[in-house]
Amino acid sequence: MSFSHSTKKPLIGITARWNSVKSPFIGEGEFDCDVCDDDFVCAVEAAGGIPVIIPIMGGEGLQDLVDSYLDLVDGIAMPGGPDVQPRLFGGDENYDPKLTCPKRDEFEMPVIRGAIERDKPLLAICKSEQMLNVVRGGTLNMDVFSRQSPEGVVTWNHEGGLARPVHPVRVVEGSLLSRCVDGANELQVNSAHHCIIDKVGDGLMVSARSTDGVIEAIELPACKFCLGVQWHPEHEWRVVHTDRMLWDSFVDACKK
Repeated sequence: MSFSHSTKKPLIGITARWNSVKSPFIGEGEFDCDVCDDDFVCAVEAAGGIPVIIPIMGGEGLQDLVDSYLDLVDGIAMPGGPDVQPRLFGGDENYDPKLTCPKRDEFEMPVIRGAIERDKPLLAICKSEQMLNVVRGGTLNMDVFSRQSPEGVVTWNHEGGLARPVHPVRVVEGSLLSRCVDGANELQVNSAHHCIIDKVGDGLMVSARSTDGVIEAIELPACKFCLGVQWHPEHEWRVVHTDRMLWDSFVDACKK
């Protein structure tokens, strides 16, 4: 696959979500399709990138297809979505399959590995942050509400919502995330998840935690830009300055 473009704007591959959608035609039920949140596309465009939506594929030729897409784009942005299958990290084999999307997991794992191998900038959000951790050999806690919070610490509702900031996170000084947000040591973020990172994967470092101890951002220092965040900056970049800075920093990294 080849693609020629004269503009200096970087091509940003956005991996799609896999959803069942009701048919607009009466009596035809639902059908599966690749979808992408408009806020996600707009965030990339506003930061100076050209969004390219990458459909979810599988089967025998998957690796060659993933390699072709990674050769095409200058960076990869990955959205949230269903839970990562626990079997991928040795977790509960009886976990409710309705909460997962095996087809998407199968596709995203080689995308993440390939982006890291090529040192292509990678921004992974919510479920995709968790997948980044699993790809690196880490594990997940599939229910944030089952964890023990430190005594005397306010526990946030991490399923609180996408439309507004609902809790603070503290950023590790000197981290990639810190550089992205111009050294801010505390961010206000939105939140919509019930799974969280447990054991951190090989080579990854924690770059932010919520004030109740939940890991909110991880990064791979061996790469020029490999960052996962638990919140959803695609929904708040228009009104939360640090979320806009995160997108700008990612797209800037894709230009280099």
